Amino acid sequence: MTKKTRHKKIMSIQKEISRKNLEKKINNTYDVIIESTSFNNKYYIGRTYMDVPDEDGVVFIKKEKEIPIGTFAKCKIIDVKDYDLVRRNSMKVQEILSNGIKTLNEYKREDASLEARILLADILGISKDDLIIYYDREITDDDIKRFEDGIEKISKGYPVQYLTHKKDFMKMEFFVDEDVLVPRSDTEILVEEMISLIKEQNKKDILELCTGSGIIAISLAKYLENVNIIATDISHKALEIAKKNANALLESNNINFIQSDMFENINNKFDIIVSNPPYIKSEVIKDYNLKYEPKLALDGGKDGLKFYNIIINEGYNYLKNGGIIAIEIGYDQREEVIDIAKKTGKYKCIKCKKDLFGNDRIIILHT
Repeated sequence: MTKKTRHKKIMSIQKEISRKNLEKKINNTYDVIIESTSFNNKYYIGRTYMDVPDEDGVVFIKKEKEIPIGTFAKCKIIDVKDYDLVRRNSMKVQEILSNGIKTLNEYKREDASLEARILLADILGISKDDLIIYYDREITDDDIKRFEDGIEKISKGYPVQYLTHKKDFMKMEFFVDEDVLVPRSDTEILVEEMISLIKEQNKKDILELCTGSGIIAISLAKYLENVNIIATDISHKALEIAKKNANALLESNNINFIQSDMFENINNKFDIIVSNPPYIKSEVIKDYNLKYEPKLALDGGKDGLKFYNIIINEGYNYLKNGGIIAIEIGYDQREEVIDIAKKTGKYKCIKCKKDLFGNDRIIILHT
């Protein structure tokens, strides 16, 4: 046996003795120096320095009364941790957050800081803006593991929103999972334009195609009065999520959700048809690092124009006189989509609106 191996064996034996001695302290009263509180503020964390150093460890005391940090008190110990767990168990919020951001930066994540903050705040049950208040709080082993596991997934391209099941859109918090596309802020441009146009022209009957998580239909229902909305999607699972969001976010859910492959199950005529359809070319989806999001919500066919052709060519038949079609487009699809509309000869006015970054983002067609 080498000297190094012998030392490891001795340390292992000492560790086992220490662990057993520590466990004997549970449910007994000791002089404890109070070092901090647990993150949930339900326990004091301290050390029994009066004991033999090898038996020293972190002890947990139920917080039944206020004890100043840094002072000794006679306390009944309800749990203990041996010294090897002290370092990990005493990691603070700021430290674990910094580690997460560093990891994501190493994987070239553009929003590393934001993603790490969103994940950690969700695990701790606080808002990401409040994280700074808790920087000096210790974090539990379980929460550290959840955070590190989440960071590993995000580093591989997994959306943080699928971990938290939350995505903010139009000042509302939507539930999302792998059955729906993660909403993008660009789509708010389409929603805001529709809200303004519908109010201005007093439109009432609205059809949304490819509703996904329901962000467009629900936002219109939230910020408009006296409108009738039908929202469709080919995916049953997506519709279930849209319904869940509508029930959670609307005081009165007056949206009629219908499973339909585009216009297949639609019989009415509308003042407005609005959609953010799949528009990525089939062959380049893999280049967008979107492997975890549903292909059904992304794939716009070989040329990316499959659903624009359906909406523009068939949509006219589902519009009332003076009806409008409004669609979100990819940043480089303006000319192609406008060309589809012009070839129909059915639309009097064609407008394009840019997003906040100056990219072409929505097309509005007036009959």
